[in-house]
Amino acid sequence: MTKKLTKTRIEKKAKFKTNPEMIELIRELKKQKSGFWTAVTNQLSMPKTRLVEINLDRLNKLTKAKDIVLVPGKVLGKGTLDHEITLACFKISADARQKIGKTKLVKIKDLLKEKPSNIKLII
Repeated sequence: MTKKLTKTRIEKKAKFKTNPEMIELIRELKKQKSGFWTAVTNQLSMPKTRLVEINLDRLNKLTKAKDIVLVPGKVLGKGTLDHEITLACFKISADARQKIGKTKLVKIKDLLKEKPSNIKLII
């Protein structure tokens, strides 16, 4: 049986974070009423060893042109991205940053302000 995802559990996990930017982002996301943003907050509050890491080639397979994609973790540079997407992630490697081409890169905080309804969450 899995434990119910609550804001109190997220807050307890977030206490162990040391990155001030991550702590601020978790607090902002926690204020949201949507279950989608609660799931993102839960992923970001995980221990560093369990954060999502995804390569560009995997993103290329999972997305189509013009998709809005949120990765609550790090994007790595293996492979290439052959279509244009809007990518929001917490971290991106230098190699991946060079390879993304025309992809629009935004911060998760900025995506939260825009509140688009058609976001793909990559976990």
